[in-house]
Amino acid sequence: MWKDAIGLLMVAQGLNPDGSYERLDGGDSAANTARYVFMVGGLNNVRLLNAFVKGPGIIRSPTDTNWNKLEQTSRDQVQPLVMASLSVRLHVRNEYFSRVNKDIVTPWFFPSLLGHRPSQYLQDAQDLLSVLVRSVASWVNRDDVGDDLNLTVSLIHAARSRETTLFNSAARWLYPKLKRSPFSPDESIKNPVARAWAWYYRRETGNNYEIAEAARPVIERYIP
Repeated sequence: MWKDAIGLLMVAQGLNPDGSYERLDGGDSAANTARYVFMVGGLNNVRLLNAFVKGPGIIRSPTDTNWNKLEQTSRDQVQPLVMASLSVRLHVRNEYFSRVNKDIVTPWFFPSLLGHRPSQYLQDAQDLLSVLVRSVASWVNRDDVGDDLNLTVSLIHAARSRETTLFNSAARWLYPKLKRSPFSPDESIKNPVARAWAWYYRRETGNNYEIAEAARPVIERYIP
């Protein structure tokens, strides 16, 4: 796997056929590391998640100086990191839901309006709507899978953490049935959601395909 000196997952830029690369990029290190930890679990991975905490907020990478400023953090990095932290019982400060830039468009990240984390019913209803949106998008462009990753994590987190709501159950049932199956480097994968992870993390893009491999059995269990 492509990692930095302290074990955080990186993306190999300028990847060559022989496996060499120009540099390791940490722009998506927080999200990728969090998704991997979320899928594999383990309290020994808590130190990896803690590495992204800087003062009152979260950074994309503590080792890549191009991505170690609080103002560079975005919703797509914070959401999986929060979910992974909660999955290993790591305390999450409410500020982490708000210390992100202005690309925030979901109720999950309106603490100034809500005053606290939104109710799980609100999150599950939003996820159900997102399933419908992502499913329609897949029929426009079957390889548009980036936004499927955090949606998958949110659905599974809700199913794991408590008694599921009707919204969550409906979303997890509908998702693999409505979503158009994307391309995949492994044609043995039949689940459209698992195929989305495999396509996004395919090795030729410089990503760690091991993230998709770790996610596959979890997805097939919770989003069959």
